Amino acid sequence: NDGEPVEAEEVEKLIQFISAVHDIGKASPAFQCKQIFQNPDAQLENRIRLESAGLPVRYDLDHPNAIPHSILSQYILELRGIDRTLAVVPGGHHGMSPDDEKLYDIKNYRNHTGSENPHWNSVQDELLGYALFLSGMDIKTIRSFKISVQAQVLLTGITIMSDWIASNEKGFPYSEDNAYFVKDLCKRVSSAWEELDLPSAWEPSEDWIAGNLCKLRFGYEPRPFQSAVEEIAGKIPSPGIMVIEAPMGEGKTEAALSAAEIMVQRFGKSGLFFAL
Repeated sequence: NDGEPVEAEEVEKLIQFISAVHDIGKASPAFQCKQIFQNPDAQLENRIRLESAGLPVRYDLDHPNAIPHSILSQYILELRGIDRTLAVVPGGHHGMSPDDEKLYDIKNYRNHTGSENPHWNSVQDELLGYALFLSGMDIKTIRSFKISVQAQVLLTGITIMSDWIASNEKGFPYSEDNAYFVKDLCKRVSSAWEELDLPSAWEPSEDWIAGNLCKLRFGYEPRPFQSAVEEIAGKIPSPGIMVIEAPMGEGKTEAALSAAEIMVQRFGKSGLFFAL
């Protein structure tokens, strides 16, 4: 944040805020209009509920799908003084951060955003305020954040994961009467977290130091090239890229996993990414 260190507690609050506010773009005429047209059976009910809340439904929008709700989220937050380096996290939570051209294009679809309608503005402000309340932050603090690209990537990743988890109907089943009460929220979260059952963090051991990691992990004595890989991984001065080349069936996968475990333990890393 402007090069200044941020306390872990403040980072946690920032994650809570972004997770809570990332879908604010759904509170817009374009998104709600699209939902009504995509589900004709619910069209009348949805229209009545929106209009009874004072929210005008637009049926005259050109290209209602022109601006994805994720980009609308970024646009809405930037309008309220949140720096682009932070607002881009909700903007990119469906896999790709919007470029300048896409953000500029919103100016051609102002009716989609609700930004010029006091009723839609009021709903967006209320949702923003609720996200601030949930995270225990204030708007002045949020507006002060300017984060690095690295922080944007990490925040976007955890926002996407949070979105997936919270969107899982098995963990968070819908209420039959569409009513959710504050007293039930903690119970719902605890139940969903238990259902998710994430594994604990990997804590690599120092087994490799004894020189028999292959035997311990895979149940056989290492081939010479596997021993060489373990020896190199145990001596390199810093983490980097290790390329292992050997004929098919020689145990490259096992050698790579051994090397990864050694480097994770030596350099204090937290895990590995297994790509095919």
